[in-house]
Amino acid sequence: TTKTFEELLDALEEKNLSFETPDIDSEFVLGDALFKVLYTGTDKRDLNNTSIVLRMTYKDVSFMFTGDATNTTEKKILAKDLQSDVLKVGHHGSQYSTSDEFLDKVNPKYAIISVGTGNVYDHPKDITLNKLKGIEVHRTDKESTIRVISDGKNIAIEMHNKGYNCAQSVALTYADLVDMKPEQLFRITEGFGLGGGNMQGTCGAISGALALVGLLNSSGDLENPTTKAKTYGLNKEILENFQKRNGSVICHELKGIGTGKVLRSCPDCIMDACEFFENLYETKLKK
Repeated sequence: TTKTFEELLDALEEKNLSFETPDIDSEFVLGDALFKVLYTGTDKRDLNNTSIVLRMTYKDVSFMFTGDATNTTEKKILAKDLQSDVLKVGHHGSQYSTSDEFLDKVNPKYAIISVGTGNVYDHPKDITLNKLKGIEVHRTDKESTIRVISDGKNIAIEMHNKGYNCAQSVALTYADLVDMKPEQLFRITEGFGLGGGNMQGTCGAISGALALVGLLNSSGDLENPTTKAKTYGLNKEILENFQKRNGSVICHELKGIGTGKVLRSCPDCIMDACEFFENLYETKLKK
């Protein structure tokens, strides 16, 4: 086991809270997402195989969470519906997880590896990374915290891969929140990409988030335009948070043009902008 898990058990005991192990094939709902329990184990010889394996679906998008499950567990669930858009790679990318058969059944577009920098196990293993070739891989040891943002139909980074600019990728992820047809939002934000077209302006991902704030906060009152000051203040929060994390909000600086030092990739800028917008929405914009 791990010190973190032991601390969790201690905290539960201190608060006099009990926990239950869910039944295999049971389901539960968290927000608008449905979770199905694919496996729970009782293998006391190998605690990795006691990991709970979950498949989450949110509208048309699905995620697979495998914990530390090894090939042994993977074989036991191959007959189930495993296809998922995003795979949280088992056991930090160990060679004992992510079998070829399991990976074929999941068939993910994205793979996320949770692993510490310079860990003593040398995870993820090359054999696992080689299996993931052709899949977009994100790693916490290289990118720190990874958040996957989806509207239930698209994943933000997926839209960027389809050719949407950074502003469109952020804005269209939340089209349902602003009650606007995706086609309209797509056209509105097209000019914000690539830092306004020449990489000299604000990062397109940020611009997409700022546009969303305006659409949500503005009163739309042409005769009495009194909401802009609040909109500016909300946008300032996003800009300051992005600047603090990445060192710049300017497109060419983020891409290392002229310096050779890339501060943040486009996919990561999209994820950051989504994160900061979503936090702002939950705390100050949600009605």
